[in-house]
Amino acid sequence: MSPSTENVTITNAGETAAIVTPITPSAAIRLPPIKLEPFSGDIETLARFWEQFKQFINDDPSLTINKHIFLRGYLEEEPKHLVEVIAMVAETYEETKKILEARYGGKNRII
Repeated sequence: MSPSTENVTITNAGETAAIVTPITPSAAIRLPPIKLEPFSGDIETLARFWEQFKQFINDDPSLTINKHIFLRGYLEEEPKHLVEVIAMVAETYEETKKILEARYGGKNRII
C-alpha cells in the first residue's frame, strides 16, 4: 500500500507552483498478537522462553513498566510465586529477572 499524496497550488504575483506532499496513514499498522508460552519453572523450556521474551519485549526500548507487567504475566506456578511479592514498578524489573535467572538459569541444572 503506497501513501496518498496531497496537491497544493500556490499562486504568487502571477506565478503558480504545485507542491506535492505525501499523506501518511494516521492509523498504525496492527500486527497479530505474539503468543509466548508461559514459563512454569521447567528449566528445559527456559532458554526458548527467555529468547522469545527478550526479542519481543525485553529489548524494546519503548517499553518501561510494561516489561515487568509482561514478564509477570508470562509466569506460572513456582516462578510466579517466587516473584509475586516484588513491587511491579520499572525499578524492580531487573531485580525480578535476576531472581528468575538465579533460580532457573543455571546451565548445570539442565544436565
